[in-house]
Amino acid sequence: MSNERACANGRSMSRRTLLTALPVAGVSLVLPAISIAQATDPHPAWLDQWRAAYADWCAGLAISEDDTPATDALYERVSKIETRLETTPAKTVSGALAIVEYVIEDAGGEFSYPGHAQALELARDALRIASFT
Repeated sequence: MSNERACANGRSMSRRTLLTALPVAGVSLVLPAISIAQATDPHPAWLDQWRAAYADWCAGLAISEDDTPATDALYERVSKIETRLETTPAKTVSGALAIVEYVIEDAGGEFSYPGHAQALELARDALRIASFT
């Protein structure tokens, strides 16, 4: 009996050989590389903070449509969190998912090009699936 692997169409290669060959062939394994890093990202927590701060700011504007020192302070908090979400690279799938969810929610359907919303929603859905694997 041979230890050589075979499949229906002839010889097969081991997983180790395949994974070693993929980068040489120019194939990128981006998502697994992100999750293998075992890094943590602050993005999911920032997204939760942004949602809460944005809701508080909107509630403040509902009381008075004019800017007040209170609504200015709330907007400043929203703006600082937005800057973090927009400028800090994600190292994990959950961090990337938080950034995509932020962009979709903040845009509120107001995208420059019709395909952008759909593309971001597809990316979000893929990241959600990847975050559970």
